[in-house]
Formats: sequence, structure tokens, C-alpha cells
Amino acid sequence: MPAARRIASPGGEDAYGSFHARLAEAAFASQEWSMQDPELMHHYTLHTSQSLARRQEMQDTWQAALPHIAYSYEVLMHGILALAAVHLAYLKPERYSRYLTSSRFHIALGVRSFRRTLLVPSADNYCALFGFSSLLMVYIFAAPVDSERADPPPGALDTILDLFKICRGTLVLKPYLPLLAKSPLGPLFRHEFDISSYQNIV
Repeated sequence: MPAARRIASPGGEDAYGSFHARLAEAAFASQEWSMQDPELMHHYTLHTSQSLARRQEMQDTWQAALPHIAYSYEVLMHGILALAAVHLAYLKPERYSRYLTSSRFHIALGVRSFRRTLLVPSADNYCALFGFSSLLMVYIFAAPVDSERADPPPGALDTILDLFKICRGTLVLKPYLPLLAKSPLGPLFRHEFDISSYQNIV
């Protein structure tokens, strides 16, 4: 985001610059979707989703079931776009900064929505919440650890530890684990995995 033009007031306070910067930040925050997003979704469905698993059934879930749910839940859509953008940042180093900025922007918006929605898990949104938390775990390991950026997006997280803390919040989804295993995201649970044992552990 370009820096605001600075005009100092008689008292030395940059009143106009501060006001302009806040307006610019508010405008940036309101633009949650951009013309680049279709490119990110296209890349996710063709390439990123296929790199997330070896088993065909799981690949199909990442490729089709997750995007289908995301069309109804912005939290999941932001997660998909964030992961696709960070994937493209590595594949196209000549546009690394552009894609990484998009990735950080979408993950910040996704986490903001995730925190809010996680307060009221329900039979309607548990798949979207589980899907986002799954994408978030992949994002944690895929995203670069450096934080060198002049203007982090609104709501950006300071460290990877923040993301891990958020993932711990998904324990509220425990009552929905049996439903998840039978949902369109069911293939993400390995067949030899005993979900009842997992419930006893967590």
C-alpha cells in the first residue's frame, strides 16, 4: 500500500497524514476480493490441491469438496486463496512479493473470520471450520517465516505461534468429529484412523 503524503501541522503533528493513512487502511481492509482471486482459485484447483495428498480420494476432496464448501463460507475461501498464493509465490519467484502479499492478506482475513465463527460452531459451519483449520496447518508449514514487510495487512499475525494458538481453538469442534468423518471431508480422515480413539485423547 503506498505511503500517505505527510503534511505536518503547526504543532508538529502529522494530522493529515495520519487521517489519510487511516482512510487508506480502511479502504484496503474493505477490499476483501480482487481480480487476482480467480487466478488463485484456478491454481488451487489444478495444482495446489493435488500437492496436498498422495491418495486419489484425498486429492479429490482437496480439489472439489473443499472449494464447493468455500463458495458458501468466506472463511474457507480466504484459506484456499491464501494457500494458493503462497504456493504461487514459490513457483513464480519473479512475482514472489505480489503473491506473498496476497497470501498474507487472505490469511489475515480468514483468521479474523475463523476466530469469529469458531465462537458459534454449528451443524451448518463445522465443515468450513474444519476445512480452514486444515488449510491453516498446511499454511503454517508452507509460509515463509520472515516478517519483513513495511505495511502488514490489517489483522495480520505477528508470529507463526499465533497461528498454532488459533489451531488449538479447533478443539471446540470435537463434538462434530463423527459428523466430519461422514461428511464430504471424510476422506481426509485415514480409513485406519479410529475416530472414537481420537475423541478420547482430546
